[in-house]
Amino acid sequence: MKLAILAVAIGLTLAIPRAWAASDSGPKYSPAYERCADKSDGVTVALEVCYAEEIHRQDAALNETYKKLMAALDPKRKAALQRAERAWMAFRDAECAYQSAADSETTGGSLDVDQCDLDQTAIRLKSLRDDLSTEKEYGDN
Repeated sequence: MKLAILAVAIGLTLAIPRAWAASDSGPKYSPAYERCADKSDGVTVALEVCYAEEIHRQDAALNETYKKLMAALDPKRKAALQRAERAWMAFRDAECAYQSAADSETTGGSLDVDQCDLDQTAIRLKSLRDDLSTEKEYGDN
């Protein structure tokens, strides 16, 4: 029974990111991540490698976008963005701890943390990219 539940959890872990990637509402992942996840065949160790590589890509893009946005803002808005970013990091950490709490002693628990971190980072990246696009379009208006 536990094995069946774990298999379903891993299947959902693979399916949910692809469903989000197909819509505009969820996180976007790189083609390299999609290829890696497809080749993993649901093997935990292989999925963890895929997550780690994609989190690195997403985090690098998030940091680059954050720097560009900071450069485009006036001092008051820079300070507000810094506060928002610190609050987002605290939220991400707390949310991922909550999401993984039920499975913390299982293999699925480590995948839950990785998936949550990846999802939250990709969502934040999209938000900052949208803000940067708006800032470039409207500037100081």
